[in-house]
Amino acid sequence: MNEQITIPADGIWILNRLQEHGYVGYAVGGCVRDALLHRTPHDWDFCTSATPEQIQACFSDVPCLTIGSQHGTIGVLRNHTVYEITTFRKETTYHDHRHPDAVQFADSLQTDLQRRDFTINAMAYHPETGIIDPFHGAADLQKRQLRCVGVPTERFTEDALRILRAVRFAAVYGLTIQPETAAAMEQTIPFLKWVSAERILSECDRIVTASYAAATLAAYPAIWFRLFPEMQPLQGFQQYHPRHAHDVWEHSLLALSYSDQQDTVLCWASLLHDIGKPACFHRDAAGIGHFYGHPAESAALAKQICKRLKMDRKRTDAIVALIAAHEVQLLPQRTYLLRMLRKYGAVQAKRLLALRKADLQAQVPAYAERDLQKLEQMQQLLQELLQEQACFQLKDLAIRGNDLLAMGIPKGVLIGKLLQDALEKGALLVAPFDYEAEIRANAQLHRPSRRPIQRDRIYFDLLEMPYEQFEKKYQTGLSLKKKVKGLVKRFIPLSMRTRIRLLLQRRTK
Repeated sequence: MNEQITIPADGIWILNRLQEHGYVGYAVGGCVRDALLHRTPHDWDFCTSATPEQIQACFSDVPCLTIGSQHGTIGVLRNHTVYEITTFRKETTYHDHRHPDAVQFADSLQTDLQRRDFTINAMAYHPETGIIDPFHGAADLQKRQLRCVGVPTERFTEDALRILRAVRFAAVYGLTIQPETAAAMEQTIPFLKWVSAERILSECDRIVTASYAAATLAAYPAIWFRLFPEMQPLQGFQQYHPRHAHDVWEHSLLALSYSDQQDTVLCWASLLHDIGKPACFHRDAAGIGHFYGHPAESAALAKQICKRLKMDRKRTDAIVALIAAHEVQLLPQRTYLLRMLRKYGAVQAKRLLALRKADLQAQVPAYAERDLQKLEQMQQLLQELLQEQACFQLKDLAIRGNDLLAMGIPKGVLIGKLLQDALEKGALLVAPFDYEAEIRANAQLHRPSRRPIQRDRIYFDLLEMPYEQFEKKYQTGLSLKKKVKGLVKRFIPLSMRTRIRLLLQRRTK
């Protein structure tokens, strides 16, 4: 194959430096594959006839990373980018079905390419020689086919993680797995128990966020169900509801296909949001299917899966919370969305609406159309609230507890109640305001006419004086703290509390 690949200038410099010292070098693996697919490679890797010590000698004038030298890999730092250069190698037996027992250096590129997993990853390139493709990986790319190098069962027995890598490549590039390779994957699935949960999670994250994830999981569910047996009951489970034309598994995959591929949390939530439906299924007298309580059941099962994958707690909690609330009420109102923002935060609130939208898009369009319109209104209104910088967390308030103390509000639980009340029910005031003047004016309007004069005086002093001064003036009284709390509770009228609440919502621009 004579197709030309554009190697970055630093890559050309590396190849030339190796050649100057009498060694051969090639761009190899995923970078060649991506370049042939006209994708920008994430990184450029090279293989060479030089040993690790010889590689270091070739690049003695630049920083080198030797952490992978026992496997034949040296990292060369060039213009703030690390380029991995690996000696031609061959591998021995794999007793743990994950790592080779030993790594032996080889004397030819052919031997090095022969050890690789799939034909699309077993290609090399040099500007002078062009594509080197002994296993016809380029032809497999044109056929949109994924095929193992050599005997498939041997490749998967050597390294069981390759089973998930196959699913990932199919999901990312939209490939069909060759029948012999697919059969070998199912045959060697038991060896996945040798792979760490962290490595499995890494591959699964890349699968669920891939462009062709839904189609791939639909085509090859056996591997996925082996990892997640909780999902297997979804396949073929009919919902018997006019809103649903698909079984639960198909519906979940459709929801996944409508999710933002950049958001791993949202993709996992979309795939798992109905996992609890089989356990909650009920048909009424008319034969209509219902799944009462399935969000909570789905959240519990999703939490089990996340823990088994050793997913970090923050991401687990985010996924579980989305699933538990995924049937959020469709109510395009500011107050409702503010409550949602207070409960979940901006990021999670947007995710929750996105999950609800993906769920609706995976339903029968005739039934979901009206709900989708409401949802779009909610998303638009939510965006407006965020642009307005509306208060939905205590930290968003322009006033703090110390400010209330300075206004004459005594120290205690009333401070917290007023702040919380401001978030829950208060309006947004933008114009500057004289807090103390407003409070005193409000106090005059609601003067307790029938109360004893002494109480009247205490009440107004409480409003007008700093609390330290107030405490000094009335320090001869018994149980002053208790007395003050009682006075505040009894004598600050409800209308005044409301006014304070409105004041607290004011944001400084």
